[in-house]
Amino acid sequence: MVYKKLLLVAVLIYGCSNNLPRFGTGGRYEEGRDQFLRGRGGDMDRAVVALEAVVMVDPTYKDSLTYLGRAYYRKGRYQDAFAILQRAVAVNPDNEMAWMSLGVTQLQLGENEKGIATLKSGITLARSSANKTSVNGATDIGISRHVQLGRRRECADADTTRTRYV
Repeated sequence: MVYKKLLLVAVLIYGCSNNLPRFGTGGRYEEGRDQFLRGRGGDMDRAVVALEAVVMVDPTYKDSLTYLGRAYYRKGRYQDAFAILQRAVAVNPDNEMAWMSLGVTQLQLGENEKGIATLKSGITLARSSANKTSVNGATDIGISRHVQLGRRRECADADTTRTRYV
């Protein structure tokens, strides 16, 4: 009886923990995505490990390549981000976030002309999407200003400043 109570307490404590291990492709994807979406509060190393595991099993699983590329970018691994985001665009050419993340990565790597063209492709794709009219209000003028000012994480448009493309 005592063992059952201890087991119940252990399960309750473990069950309420934020560090539950997740198994399988879906679980690892959720873990990586959750860590990435927490931003500064998330563990990017954990996100990268989880998303790399998903990509090794199934690179077409949801947006795993895009999230992995964006996690690499946040960690400052720009070459890795570039390679993975190129794969993400090849796997899913309709993913506007992959296109825009690739464009910002190209800008970070000093490929300004290619980066601008890639960002324009992503914005065009987002505008043509049936359920989206624009992407965070970003405009072609805002992207040009973004490059002229040398900003990597900000894009100023006519009215407001938009941040965090990646």
